[in-house]
Formats: sequence, C-alpha cells, structure tokens
Amino acid sequence: MQEGVVIHALSGTAVKIGPRCSLTHSAVVHGPCEIGADSFVGFGATVFKANIGPGTFIAAHALVQGVDIPAGSSIPPAATILTPNNISQLEKAIDSDKSFMKKIVETNVKLVEGYKRLH
Repeated sequence: MQEGVVIHALSGTAVKIGPRCSLTHSAVVHGPCEIGADSFVGFGATVFKANIGPGTFIAAHALVQGVDIPAGSSIPPAATILTPNNISQLEKAIDSDKSFMKKIVETNVKLVEGYKRLH
C-alpha cells in the first residue's frame, strides 16, 4: 500500500484485500468490496461496492462501482465500470500489465523488509 490510500467501509460491511495486492497513490477502496489476490489498483482509482477477481489490473483514475470483475481483467486508465455491459468490453490483463504488477509488489515487499530491518 502506497501513500494516500483510503480504505473505508459502510457500517456493517467490510473491505477484503487478498495477498500480493498493490494499492497505489491516492487510491480509494470503499466497502463493501473485495480485491482478489495479485491485483493492482492504480493511483487515483476508486473501487466501491465491487468484487475484483484475482490478477486484475485497474489503471490510474478508473472508477469501478457496483460490479463483479472477472479474474485477470484489465481496466484501462480513467475507465468507468458500472454495468455488466462495461465489463463485457474489458480485455484480459496483458503480459506487460502482469509484469508491472509483479514488479510493484516485489518492490513493495522489499521496502517493507527494509523497514523491518531498521526497526
């Protein structure tokens, strides 16, 4: 999780974030929602009342609300995903998206390990 991320939930709901996820600068994740393992939420993106399948790439400034996103999807920058029709137009995450997600997670893990060594 990078700086400025907001995680919040409506009363009586939850936010669940799977392992090896990256939530980047100023993303908003608002429950009820679930972010599947190995997913990426780009800077300034908002996820609300949604279920994000594992391995999903959500690019910068996208809005995902009230939908279930299939595993391995790629949501383009500034996209608005609110309906099943929006979902049907999504493509699968491409190799460069997957590589980028993996690199960010690996970097974040190294930062945490370095922090732990200092404290």
